[in-house]
Amino acid sequence: MTSMLVRFEQPNQVVDFVNTISRFDYDADIKYGRQIVDAKSILGVLYLAISRTVELVLHIDEDGCGDLRKKIAKFIV
Repeated sequence: MTSMLVRFEQPNQVVDFVNTISRFDYDADIKYGRQIVDAKSILGVLYLAISRTVELVLHIDEDGCGDLRKKIAKFIV
């Protein structure tokens, strides 16, 4: 499992992020405090993460997420 901080300012950024992360087979969650939503859910990410810095938790080891990290680099804080 690996994690990183991400931030979305606009709803269209969330849509772009979810469309990108949905192309990958492993599970991913967005965590803010004690709340957790599926990172592949547009409504969940909009609800929890808009205009906040949140933790993206990827259920894969660090070595396996290099491609995803490059594709979502603009959201990583």
